[in-house]
Amino acid sequence: VLGNQLVPGHIVHPAAWGLVGMAGMVAGATRAPLTAIFMVFEMTDDYNFVVPLMIVAVVAYTTAKRFAPYGLYDGWLAGRGEHLSHGVDLAVMDHLQVHDAIDEDVRPVAPDATIDRLVAAAAATESGVIPVVETDGTLVGMISHHALREALVARGELAGVLLAEDLAEPADPLRQSQTLREALAAMNARGLDALPVVEHDEDGIARFAGLLSRARVLQTYERALTSAV
Repeated sequence: VLGNQLVPGHIVHPAAWGLVGMAGMVAGATRAPLTAIFMVFEMTDDYNFVVPLMIVAVVAYTTAKRFAPYGLYDGWLAGRGEHLSHGVDLAVMDHLQVHDAIDEDVRPVAPDATIDRLVAAAAATESGVIPVVETDGTLVGMISHHALREALVARGELAGVLLAEDLAEPADPLRQSQTLREALAAMNARGLDALPVVEHDEDGIARFAGLLSRARVLQTYERALTSAV
């Protein structure tokens, strides 16, 4: 209204902003800015609306995306566990849990295991890591194959007196109830191809339960995805 009074004839009629605002509401609520633009343009058939529609729709979409992860329709689906925006694969990864893909046959080494024992353990595993576990099942840490090679090369003769507990690095374990998507995010954040999995006993003490590797996640995911489609 003020613009029309200051510059008569150069400002869009105030009633037109209602239509532009409608496009913004549709773009923000449905996360479909192009649909909002075309819908209002078809209603008006006026090319003077194109630029205002584009600006308002993009601003509304960006603002809504910033403050809410889902729109009107995909929000309903997300509440049911169906992530349409990312396809079936994300929904599958959200439904699968660590216990679906855990490798329980992995053999950990004791903290006092020698270098020779570690070399043998490394040759027997394809996960790239060796879990170090106490006799009561308490997780001490993980030894990567890379760290083992560095110890053999860099420390020379001293490598013969090193034990597993000297090379073990702390590792934040996964819980069996976590989703595979959360597990992959943890692997990516730590730059590892496998992570230990623990389960809590009746006393609340975490005991080593197995290992989860990227390969196991991929195998489990492919089987579940095949079943889903």
